Amino acid sequence: MKAASRQIRPLLPYGTVLVLAACATGETLDAPSGDGFDAGTNHGGTANAGGFTSSTGGAANGGADANTSGAQVGGAAGSGGASNAGGASGSAGASNAGGASGSAGASNAGGATSAGGAQNGGGAATAGGATSAGGSPGSGGAANAGGATQTGGSANTGGASGCANQDGDRLTDCEEDADDILSTSKTVWNGLTASLVGSGGGNCTEICLASQIANLFGSPLETHAIYSGWDFDTDQPENQSPSSPTFGFQPPFASTITGWRMLYRGLFWVPPTATGQYCFNVDIGSDGGSGTNDTSPDACGAIYLPDVQANAWVMNGRHQTSTSDSPPMPSESKQQTKCTTFATAGGKRIDFVYQYSGNNADNRHQLHVKYCYGSASPCTPTTPIDDTVLTQVGATIP
Repeated sequence: MKAASRQIRPLLPYGTVLVLAACATGETLDAPSGDGFDAGTNHGGTANAGGFTSSTGGAANGGADANTSGAQVGGAAGSGGASNAGGASGSAGASNAGGASGSAGASNAGGATSAGGAQNGGGAATAGGATSAGGSPGSGGAANAGGATQTGGSANTGGASGCANQDGDRLTDCEEDADDILSTSKTVWNGLTASLVGSGGGNCTEICLASQIANLFGSPLETHAIYSGWDFDTDQPENQSPSSPTFGFQPPFASTITGWRMLYRGLFWVPPTATGQYCFNVDIGSDGGSGTNDTSPDACGAIYLPDVQANAWVMNGRHQTSTSDSPPMPSESKQQTKCTTFATAGGKRIDFVYQYSGNNADNRHQLHVKYCYGSASPCTPTTPIDDTVLTQVGATIP
């Protein structure tokens, strides 16, 4: 789907000369010996043979009477009518041309130097034109004819450096055409849809249920597509707001609120060649306890797989395993790593949630979401879930 091929067609510069040789006698290639091409085995073979005077040899197949000289026109091989007659190296005057050694005249026998009329024709070693007739060594242009190294433009084909980016995501069209990744396309945004709300919280029991997510994000402050901002690690950033470059949201958010929640929604793409067991992990740097320090910050992160389980799939953060909160943490959501099987290829619904409390804003902010493909077995998630395997909900890959 993303492959391209090129063909190089060779040039045959001497075909026209051979046709003229046949036409000059008015005979066919099957004419009987004794006529035309076969006339006089020794024609043009005596000293200085191969032409009339200094200007002789200028006929189309110079080196004897028009198209005479026998089977090896003009004499020995290479003389006045061999396959490259009238122009190729050694024609109409190369060593032994027109007969015995030195016959048919001087070293450029067949007429005066450059005899035959055409530039260097019938004479010089490069008779008929330069080595690569009709142009420079890479005939028709520079080494990569038609443009710079990446034909038609600079290193990123298409003109200026830096390829076009039709869908506006992180990857250029050239990168998406060449990366051989199922889920990347130059016409489909790679990333997620992010929704921001204020009034952040810290306990994981506040975002563990599907019903809680629906209520919390019913009226977001901002919503837009992003291609980064769900993988960060910072200790007491200069700016706690979502507009801060600390969190890496791209495109950025405008809000300067502190103490916030973010819902990231999208599709996780499973290739046809990699159906089977996948494991997921979320990490905010928490030990899951009830403290408010950097080992148990007043924050929580979660991964949802809505097509597999309604409530959170995995969680990490404050009160991660609490059974005393109301509602309590559901047993299917309290794990930090868990696996599932995707038996078919295509886009699978996936959501991330991150929240932190404005009460302890100086806690360390950290969010990492990872996965692994184990085929038929469990595995340890080590690969970041980045934009190349994600699209917005509803996207189709052409």
